[in-house]
Formats: sequence, structure tokens, C-alpha cells
Amino acid sequence: MTWRGIFNLAAGLFLWLAPAFAQEKQLTGTDRPGIGDGASIVTPGGVQVELGYTFSDVEDVQVQSFGELNFRFGLLQRLELRASLNSYVDVDIPDVSGLTDSAVNLKLGLLPADAGAELALLAGVSLDTGDDELTSGETDPNVALSLGWSISDALSHSAYVGYQDGDNSLTTVSTSLGFSVGPAGVSVGYGGFYPDRGSDQHWLEANAVFAIGALSQFDLNAGVGVGDDNSGFFIGAGFAHRF
Repeated sequence: MTWRGIFNLAAGLFLWLAPAFAQEKQLTGTDRPGIGDGASIVTPGGVQVELGYTFSDVEDVQVQSFGELNFRFGLLQRLELRASLNSYVDVDIPDVSGLTDSAVNLKLGLLPADAGAELALLAGVSLDTGDDELTSGETDPNVALSLGWSISDALSHSAYVGYQDGDNSLTTVSTSLGFSVGPAGVSVGYGGFYPDRGSDQHWLEANAVFAIGALSQFDLNAGVGVGDDNSGFFIGAGFAHRF
């Protein structure tokens, strides 16, 4: 069986078993929107699904990403399993479209619940399940650290650094400041991509989230490139729900 077949089988089992394990009736801090993942951990037995759409225009190359599916499953008090399914991507130059690679990760909380902050270690692999033009063709490991802490009841800060190994290894960093009022929240920050080969990319991004009851969230995000080598922008929207 190919990697794609194994991953699709695992994803199907995950969706089938998810309702049986879902017990927690509150949305955990999501990993979207934003360039970096959050530090919150889904509690044991909880199942959360996050999805979205992104349009970007960088150096006159337009890309659309549909899906961005991220399934999060709480295993232990400070441990969750994450399955990121293939997104469907459409690129205009060159004219390429199809599925990207999938990924499987674990997220481990490193601080106790009463620490006043969240620090998480993420580690996993991307799987060569994408279409020929969009896959790396290899199983590439990745590792990251994510930090989140509340400055006050309304103000928060987050930071993220991640490394993706592969033919062109990539380091990703982000930091943001967030402000919340009732069921809504906004954040602004910086995100950067530093590949082993090619030009670095620097972004200023803004995100907004809107709670829909205790179990769902709608989000919007946008960013603009900074620097002569990164003239462009992106916009996106997404949704998260806890089952």
C-alpha cells in the first residue's frame, strides 16, 4: 500500500472513530489563522477540525489553496495527535494544480496548566501523498516550538519557530500581539520564511477570529510582503469546530 493509501485509510478511521471519543464541550485554541501554529493542546478525548482557504499573489504568481484541513485529537493531558490532510492548490504560473503533501504530527505541552503560559513542542513528518508536481517525493521530518501567554485579560502574545527538513529545508518564525473583546479577537504580527536556497520572505499579517458559541470559530487573515524581494499579499478565511 502506498503512503497515500495508508494516510487516507488512517484519516477515514479517524473520522469514523472521532464522535466516540469527543467529550470536551469547548473549543481549544486553534492553530489558525496565522503563519505559526498555536501552543494550546486539545484535552484527552477531544476532537477538533480546522479548515480554510487562502489566496496569495506574490511576484505576479497567484496561488489558491482549498481545504487546509487539520484534524486534532487529544490523546493525553498534554499530548495531541495532528493529521493535516492534503490541500488542493491551484497555481497560475506555471499552470499547476492538484493535492499537496499531507503531514502527521504530535504536539506536546511542556508547561503545567497553572504555569500562566503555554509552551508546546511539535514534531512529525510530511508524507509524499501529493500529486507529482506538488510533492517533495520524500518523507520529510519537521520540528517546532510554540509559545503563548496572556499579558492581561484582553492582551496576549504568541511566538513560533519551526524547521522543515527536506531538499530545500525551511525555517519559519512568527510573533504576534493579540487583543480580545468578548467573542472576537484580533492580532497583528510578523511572519518569516527562511529557506536554505532562495530568497527569504517577510510578512506583516493581521488576523481576526469570531467565536460561534462554545464549539465553533470563524476566522479571517491577511498579510502583505515586506522588502524588495517579497512584493505581494495574501488573504484567507477559515473555520474550526469541536465535535
